[in-house]
This record gives sequence, structure tokens and C-alpha cells, in this order.
Amino acid sequence: MNPLNKWFLGKTNVPLVLGLIALAALLIVTFNQVFTPAFRAVTAGHDIIDLQIPITPEMIYAQLPDYTAASARLYTWFIVADFIFPAAAALAVAFFWAWLFKAAPNPLYSALLRVPIFALPLLTGFFDWMENVGFLTIVYCYPVELPLVASISCAIRSAKLFVMSINGSLSTVFIAITLGFWLYGRFFRSQETRT
Repeated sequence: MNPLNKWFLGKTNVPLVLGLIALAALLIVTFNQVFTPAFRAVTAGHDIIDLQIPITPEMIYAQLPDYTAASARLYTWFIVADFIFPAAAALAVAFFWAWLFKAAPNPLYSALLRVPIFALPLLTGFFDWMENVGFLTIVYCYPVELPLVASISCAIRSAKLFVMSINGSLSTVFIAITLGFWLYGRFFRSQETRT
């Protein structure tokens, strides 16, 4: 078994998974209900660049002239929260997968545990942190334009979204497999009890 997977399997538990999911959800609500309206109010109606999908270097540099001193301060506070969010979300997914794997051991899960499968959600968090550093650099260096940093940051954003879609698909598959094995076990146990 891969050492990273072994560590996650040894540490996962329902309260940990639920706590991380709650933290990530709280941050999403904060981004949408607190930061977004406040940022729009001081930045000519623009959303925070980190929350815009899609985003291109051209879009970023078209919006930056509308940033005010208040925008920069608010963006700094947003980035603090947005450095916590990727860790909470990535760990929530990795620990959730580990919990699912523990709940329904099967040949597929055994095969997947030979590779660092629980690193995939962590990759999303890593990409998010890299994206944050790039966007923060762009905002604070403006009016100096850094087209290479903007292009790399937008490419990292695309890679993050791609890995997130894989994680979402795998989560759905893992839930279905675990639920299937759980229901199969319950059905056959109930059949054994009747005979």
C-alpha cells in the first residue's frame, strides 16, 4: 500500500471529514455572501478574479484599472481565506475517499491503494495555492503588467478545474461503489439470518 494512502486510512473518521466539509462550506458561503458583494462595491462591479470562470490575462488586465485601495485591502483578506480553503477542501475530499475505502474494502479499492490515489485531491489544493500566488502577484504588481505570470496563473486555473472535475467524477464513482457494497452486504446478511 502507498504510504500516503496508509496515512489517510489511519487518520480518517466521520467527525474529521464532516468538520473539513463544514469549514470548506463556511468559506464558500463567506466568499459568496461577504467578499463578493463587498468587492463589487469597491471595484466597479467586478468579481474577485479568483472567483471568475473563465478568466484570461486580457480579462484580468481590463479589470485592474478599476481596483481601488479598498479593493487591494479586501483582496488581501480574501487571499488569506483562499489559502485556507484549498487545504480544507482537498483534505476533506482525501479523507472522505479514505473513509469510503475503509467502509467497503473491495478488489478495486485494493488496487487503487497501490498508487497514491488520495494525492489527487491534494493536487487540486496545490494548484489552487499556485493560482493564488500568481493572481496576488498580478494584483500587487499592477500597474506593471506581468503577462507571463498572468498566462501561467490562468493555465494553472485550467489545470485545477480539470483535476477538480476528475475528483468530482471519482467521488461519485466511489460513493456508488461503497454504497453498492454496503447494500450488497446488508442484503446477504439479512438473507443469511432468515435461513
